Amino acid sequence: MGQQALAFTATQYVYNTYRSAPADAAQGMIDSFSNKFYLGRVANALGVNTVVFFEADHVPESLAAARSLLAVVGVLYQEKGPKAVQAFFEKYFVSHQTDLERQFKLVHPKTLLASISSSKGLPRPVARVLKQPSKVALTPVYTVGLFSNDQLIGQGFGLTPELAESRAARSVIEKTFKAELAAMTLEDTVGVEEEKTTFLDA
Repeated sequence: MGQQALAFTATQYVYNTYRSAPADAAQGMIDSFSNKFYLGRVANALGVNTVVFFEADHVPESLAAARSLLAVVGVLYQEKGPKAVQAFFEKYFVSHQTDLERQFKLVHPKTLLASISSSKGLPRPVARVLKQPSKVALTPVYTVGLFSNDQLIGQGFGLTPELAESRAARSVIEKTFKAELAAMTLEDTVGVEEEKTTFLDA
């Protein structure tokens, strides 16, 4: 009951608050509210670990705290209804979730980096595969570096060159263009074609 009530409340909150957010970003934020690590953090901030007895040999304390918090949400929904859950959610969950808009904006890092570079009159970054998986690797991992004027400005890794390139672009934005990211609106990131944007050679 608690899991469903939390998911419903988080969905309403995200879509009502960030109406122009890309669908994949919105879903990612909704999912983050029910992540066991995030639930454990909120539960501990509320002092759940001080009032609930945990059997250390049975489940990790953080997981037990997360389950206890979901139980509280479930009881609150049954006893007080959805409005009470919404108030509880906004008071205790949202206050612990930082940089919501920032996460939305970074859903399309390659497109954003290309846009920022163009607007600042900077050369378009060039992506190079720095490391490829060996033929015998069970899990292929690529490392891609982004260069500007032959200087490495960021790198990322992933199961494909494209994923590694996206992570590299994100690292560059977070490290070098924080102010530019903050100045952007959510509308600036809607409707972009991330899949068609690449800094890798064809």
